Amino acid sequence: MSDTEPFSSGSSDIYQPPVYKSCSTSSDDDGSDVGLLTFQNQTNEANDKGMNILDEFNIDNPCPSTSGIAPKKRKSANPSQWKRNVIKKSIVTGKGYLNYKGREIGERKTGPDCCCKKYKCFVKINEEDRKLILENFNKLEETYVQNVYLGGLIKTENVERERSKTGTGKKRSCSHKYYIKLGNRNIQICRNGFASIHGISKKRVDNVAKEYQDPTVTKPAQSNRGKHHNC
Repeated sequence: MSDTEPFSSGSSDIYQPPVYKSCSTSSDDDGSDVGLLTFQNQTNEANDKGMNILDEFNIDNPCPSTSGIAPKKRKSANPSQWKRNVIKKSIVTGKGYLNYKGREIGERKTGPDCCCKKYKCFVKINEEDRKLILENFNKLEETYVQNVYLGGLIKTENVERERSKTGTGKKRSCSHKYYIKLGNRNIQICRNGFASIHGISKKRVDNVAKEYQDPTVTKPAQSNRGKHHNC
């Protein structure tokens, strides 16, 4: 039976599959196939390449593509450069600054003459002394320290007679006297002159004086604004 004739059930010949020759061109003495050897060599080379790729992802070098790049350093917080703290410090030290709305606020200056006829504040304290007082006041870089300084220049006295000029106003239980210290001298001035020389508002003067109404108080209370104690 030839290879081209179809195999049938009635054929007496036994079917034998065709034998194909190897694609190799030559063989060695041991009968090993050169084509098979070539295939094995190619397989070994591929395995070697695969191992080299795996070596790049070992534990010592988990990310070879970024191993040469230094990790980014985390920025540390600098509260002194925060906008709110810069504005707060500028207010205390009397420096000019831009507020939250972008409006320029000028530096702290001595206020207008109080024109006091009783004490003649701006006559007793000349311009040079007023400038020096304001400079020293601005060097106190904390509001609390400034208030302690102001409180030391305010003297509280009890009122002997509680009466109102109009008869309908609120009666006062105490009065305040304001002083400016020049060298060894304590010069008494009025409330408006006291506020003008330090470049502060009269409301702040009243708040500081209110802290010293009690004769047992030697220092004003610490302000808790901006401080949170969440425990």
